[in-house]
This record gives sequence, structure tokens and C-alpha cells, in this order.
Amino acid sequence: MKYIVDYALEKGFKIVLFPPIEKEGVEFPSNVIVIKTGVSYRVRSIFLVHTSDVLVVLGGASGTIQEITSAYCENKAIFVLVDTGFPSDKISCLG
Repeated sequence: MKYIVDYALEKGFKIVLFPPIEKEGVEFPSNVIVIKTGVSYRVRSIFLVHTSDVLVVLGGASGTIQEITSAYCENKAIFVLVDTGFPSDKISCLG
């Protein structure tokens, strides 16, 4: 995730992060908007998806699959990078 954030900042994107409570003490770049919700990984995924216009999946496991499901339920556009070697690759079997 750090690589993606750093690259996006390099390209001039505005970044909003919802760190889980377990990572709220981590120092983030000063030009990143950090929203500390005080919730765990799974619960913060709901905030992340609900406040997004689109979900881009670059690979992940159960949390990522939960985000895909939430985005689908909220009629969000979903783009999935497959052949990453992560469990989220299996989502291509549904399409």
C-alpha cells in the first residue's frame, strides 16, 4: 500500500486514507488526508467503499474480497487486476 500511496502522490493525486485502529499511530506523509475512525481492518473497509466513487483492486485476500462485495452492493464501479497471485484473483470466476 505504501508504494501505491507514494506513487499516487508523485503523480499529483489527492490521497485519503482510512487506517485501521491498529495502524493509527503510523506516520503518514503530510500531504495525505488521514481519517482516523478508531475501527478495525474489516469495519474500516465499509467507510472506504462507502465514500469512494470507484474501487480499484490490485490484489488482496479476505478484506479485499469484502470490499469488492460492499462495492457491488453499493453499485460502485469495480476494477480488478487479476493474475496477481492473491486470493482476490478468484473474483474473475464470477464475471
